[in-house]
Amino acid sequence: MRRTCRLTLCAAVCVASVLASSSQALAGAACPAEAGDCLPLAVQGPSDKAVDLVFVGDGYTLMQRKKFYADAQKAAKGVLGYGPYAPYAGYFNAWALFVESPESGADHPSKGIEVVTAFDAAYELQGLARLIYVDYAKVLEVLAVRFPAFDAAVVLVNDTEYGGAGGDIAVVSRAEESIDIVRHELGHAFGWLADEYSDPYPGVPFEDPEPNVATEAHLDPLKWAAWVTPGTPIPTPDSMATDVHEPVGAYEGARFQEKGMFRPTPDCLMRTLGVSFCPVCAEAMVLAFTNVASPVRGVEPPVPGTPLCVSMAAGRTFGVTLAEVPTLSATWRVDGIPQPQSGPNLLFKPPAEGPLASAKTVTVTVHDGTLLVRTDPGGLLTKEVVWPIVVQATCPDDPVAVEADVVELDEIDVDGGEIGGKDVQETILIEEMSLDVPTTSIGSGARSGCAVAVRGGLGDLGWMGLLCLVAAAMWRSRHPRCAYRPSTKRRVSAAPTDSSFTASAGAAISRSAAAPSSMASTHSSARESAR
Repeated sequence: MRRTCRLTLCAAVCVASVLASSSQALAGAACPAEAGDCLPLAVQGPSDKAVDLVFVGDGYTLMQRKKFYADAQKAAKGVLGYGPYAPYAGYFNAWALFVESPESGADHPSKGIEVVTAFDAAYELQGLARLIYVDYAKVLEVLAVRFPAFDAAVVLVNDTEYGGAGGDIAVVSRAEESIDIVRHELGHAFGWLADEYSDPYPGVPFEDPEPNVATEAHLDPLKWAAWVTPGTPIPTPDSMATDVHEPVGAYEGARFQEKGMFRPTPDCLMRTLGVSFCPVCAEAMVLAFTNVASPVRGVEPPVPGTPLCVSMAAGRTFGVTLAEVPTLSATWRVDGIPQPQSGPNLLFKPPAEGPLASAKTVTVTVHDGTLLVRTDPGGLLTKEVVWPIVVQATCPDDPVAVEADVVELDEIDVDGGEIGGKDVQETILIEEMSLDVPTTSIGSGARSGCAVAVRGGLGDLGWMGLLCLVAAAMWRSRHPRCAYRPSTKRRVSAAPTDSSFTASAGAAISRSAAAPSSMASTHSSARESAR
């Protein structure tokens, strides 16, 4: 004789969040294995989505290793907390690579000081006391082996005399003014900014490829016209200056030329240490950051190669993880139609009728609304992610909905209190399901089809969840006529006291302190109810 009964089936839950913030996801991140003796100074994302700023030292002996790391930490903090870097610190990873030198310091030829160091640091390049030379080929060789993914590099020279140099790799001493030197030199190395000095320098060609300088022939149209208040005369006389950065115009004297070369503002960090970046230079730096880093750190679900099924019944949630930059925002479209939801997640439930009933794409647009940029010809401040989709009535991963006549069965039990050596003591989810089963099959654990998922342990599923999923699957394979209908979810707790526990519909799951005979009584009463 067959009867239809309702069992309380503990549904397995295995949902892991992939949309955690990048800083949380990478908390405690280590240097790449090939980096050798290395210290992570700031880690905000994977190298293919972030700016990797690498500090290496010259003139630091093995005994000065800790000193180098302290100097690198100070420099990284001084850069990433400054000016246009500060709001974009979420785009940066900073690393320090220790390179041992046989001797401490740097060469000072005019003083007769010569030391043996890893990169041959020396002052007085081309007769300029503050210009420091290093062997760039040796630096690049080390970086190629130990950190090939670097985007910008700084050589810290273990010498307290003021000095530095720019170029593809910034060089700076340990002088008190060194942090401003680092900021200035990274303007060259990373932002491709020109020096705005008027003092002549031999051999510098008369040209203006950088974003912050312009020859007289290139004043109309002006590269930085978006920052110029209408009515400001171009060229702009120095007498009009009201502040170091005001008004933005075209001031003569830049790129080691007194005449015929123009800069945007009266003063700037690219002209004078201790002065902040002007708006034009700050814009160039932000665009440089954005050209390397991605505002999107992760998407869920992953963008598939084939259309993703979205059911009318259940819908689907799409999500995007953004870098920790305060000016980023996300908006959503389905087949080009803007959606009212904004933020990192969209729940799309296709309607039964209308244009979205057969939608083909879900798109998130991530935009940086920074006020530091007024001209973005390359569209660097906007990124899009597109999921191809196909709308169906149901999808393979939807819950199965099958109607069945039911009678109540109040309790079932699960034998055993420890699975894989793990006590059940964490919050779990239960879900009522209707099962059309032979009454003779009602019994313990696997035969009743009870599956329990404990969050924790084996990923988010847990050893108990894994075992009970297998048990439930085995039970259903033996009883193909079983049909189930998901209904309400309840949150319950499991409190450990004994080696067995009882599962009761709509009640807490708890271990029983009673003798085994009480468990047998539970089985008996359950079977009587079924009959």
